Amino acid sequence: MSLVKVEERIPSPFFRVAERIPESGVYRVYHSEHRVSHEVTLVAGHDFPRCSVCDRNVHFELLQSAPEIAEDPNFRGLRLFEIPHPQEEDWAEDGLKSA
Repeated sequence: MSLVKVEERIPSPFFRVAERIPESGVYRVYHSEHRVSHEVTLVAGHDFPRCSVCDRNVHFELLQSAPEIAEDPNFRGLRLFEIPHPQEEDWAEDGLKSA
C-alpha cells in the first residue's frame, strides 16, 4: 500500500479584477506601483473594478464585512467600474468648483 500525500490548498485572501465580489464591505486595494494601498467600499454581486492607471494589475483584500450596506439607500444602485487615481479626483473637484 502506497501513501500519497495530498496537499491542502489554502484559499487566497486576495481577489482580482473581474471576479465577483463575494460580500459587501471594506476592501484594501493594492496597486502595482503608482500609488499606495487604500480602502474602498464595495457591494456584493458586482465585479471587482479595474484601476484607471494600472488597469487589471490590482488586487483586493476584505478588511471588514458589512452586509448591511447592500440595503443602504446611499449604496443601492451604485457600482464602481473603475478606481480613479487621486489626481483624477482632484481634477474632477477642480472642474466642479470652477463650473
